[in-house]
Formats: sequence, C-alpha cells, structure tokens
Amino acid sequence: EAEALHRRLLPLFRALFVESNPGPVKFLLSAMGLVRNELRLPLVPVEPASERAILEAAGAAGVPLAGAAGGRPS
Repeated sequence: EAEALHRRLLPLFRALFVESNPGPVKFLLSAMGLVRNELRLPLVPVEPASERAILEAAGAAGVPLAGAAGGRPS
C-alpha cells in the first residue's frame, strides 16, 4: 500500500523540485487556496512551464485545487 502511494505521488515530488524550493511548493499551496503566492527577494515566482507541470502532477495525484483557473486565490 505504501509503495502504491509513493508511486502515485512520485511525479508530484519531482515536479515540486523542478526549481529551487520553496517556490514550487508555495505555488502549489496557493493553487490549493491555502496561502497567497506572494514572494519576497531572493525568492522569485516559478516559470509558467513549471506551474503547468506542478498543476498537472498535482491533479494526477488527486490534490484538490481551489478553482478552475489554476486555483489561484484572489
């Protein structure tokens, strides 16, 4: 059971480390509606391609997102 869960989440783990942390993690938390994706230097927003990869992996893993428009809170 643990191995099956790990295999299901592995693409998400990889997507969250595609760029320097904590940017991708904060982006996903924002897409889930849990935090605002407001960053201060030296942190910078993740690239649009990374955003797409993170959202795709999160969706495949069953992570609930906060809306149809990428889940970004207003």
